[in-house]
Amino acid sequence: MPCLNEEGSVGVCVREVLKTFKKEKLAGEAIVADNSSTDNSTQVAARAGAKVVIVKKRGYGAAYLGGIAASKGDYLILGDSDLSYDFRQIPKFIKKLEAGSDFVIGSRLKGQIKPGAMPFLHRFLGVPLLTFLVNLFFGTKISDAHGGLRAIKSQAFKKLRLKSAGFEFASEMIIAAARNKLKISEVPINYYKRVGKSKLNPITDTARHLKVIFASFSNL
Repeated sequence: MPCLNEEGSVGVCVREVLKTFKKEKLAGEAIVADNSSTDNSTQVAARAGAKVVIVKKRGYGAAYLGGIAASKGDYLILGDSDLSYDFRQIPKFIKKLEAGSDFVIGSRLKGQIKPGAMPFLHRFLGVPLLTFLVNLFFGTKISDAHGGLRAIKSQAFKKLRLKSAGFEFASEMIIAAARNKLKISEVPINYYKRVGKSKLNPITDTARHLKVIFASFSNL
């Protein structure tokens, strides 16, 4: 879980992950990749039972790359630490991986988007447009290219060689998965209003996604 000043939510997320593991009898760890928080996020996460990794390079993608580098499991579950995702849905992702998928994306658009969880323009313009471009250029058949709750086999992830430091990490991951011919599947998920302030900048982050998409397409 990437984390930047999420003291009001990260502990709940960690406990939910660990409780789900215990209930489902899954061997796993909760890793919080802290992106230099200035609040008590690291202490809250550690007290809840997380392995806390400090990632000094700023950015959503940088945090994920730092956290994943410290992981030991055969499967990786990626999700935000702001309570926007329900980690009790993890078993659905595990079942897909065990059934043969390499990479599983949680689709908010096929699930339930709770009131206030996603701005109107993101839901009806930004996410559909960027998803359409990824599908068009790279032959994928997904409904939500930016769902933040995902699962991937560790060995498959190593093939992707991801580099993006920002939110464009989400697009790069799908593009690299398509190029490496990973078996990609989706599961419907519920999406909730986040706790705390969003770090997303609609203009600059959308531009970063577009840059990754078009740059990757031009290199085909």
